[in-house]
Amino acid sequence: MAALTNTQISVTYVGLLKTSANTVLSSSGQQITDGEGNNSILFLSTAGVGIGGAASSGKELDVTGNVLVTGDLQVDNINIDGNTISATSGVVTLANGAIATTQSQNDNSTKIATTAYVDTAINAIDTLAEILAIGNTTGGTDIAVSANDDITFTDTSKAIFGAGSDLQIYHNGSQDRIESSSSFMILESSNFIRYRRWF
Repeated sequence: MAALTNTQISVTYVGLLKTSANTVLSSSGQQITDGEGNNSILFLSTAGVGIGGAASSGKELDVTGNVLVTGDLQVDNINIDGNTISATSGVVTLANGAIATTQSQNDNSTKIATTAYVDTAINAIDTLAEILAIGNTTGGTDIAVSANDDITFTDTSKAIFGAGSDLQIYHNGSQDRIESSSSFMILESSNFIRYRRWF
C-alpha cells in the first residue's frame, strides 16, 4: 500500500476520517469529518480532544454536552460509582472545605457527620441542663408546655425564681415547701384565695 504521509486523502474515500481542514494535526482543534464532509462531534488537536467543540486551552479532554458513563469513573483520587463517591486514598474534600468522612465526638472541624454519629451525639444530650448549655438557638425565651404534658421535678429538685434564688418551690421527700427569702410574699387574686386542708 502506498504511503499516505503528507498526501491529501481523496474525498472518494468516504469511509475514511479526516480533519476538516484537510491538514495534519496542529495546536488548533480541527473537527473530524468523513470523506463526504459530514461533521462528527469530535475535535482533535495536538494539545487535546474536544467533544461537541474544540478543547479549551489547558484541557486535554473537553466535553460540551452530557456524558453517560457505564461503570466506574476515576478522576485523580476520586472514584465515582453509581451514586457512591469515594476516595481511592485519604478522604473526599468538598468544595466548601467539608470533609466527607466519619465525624467523631467533640471534633469541631468541618466534616459530614454520619447517621451513627448524629444518633450518638443526640442521645448523649438528654437532660435539660445539657440542652440549655448548648444555648438558645430559637430566639424564644419561653418554655411552652402543651396540654396534658408536665414538667416533673424529683424529690429535692427545686423550681427557683429570682436572681438570688429568692423563691423556691420543691418537695423534700416528705413535705411540700414554698420558701421565700424576700421581706414579704404576696398572694393576690382578683376574687378570693381559698385554702383547703384535706383530711
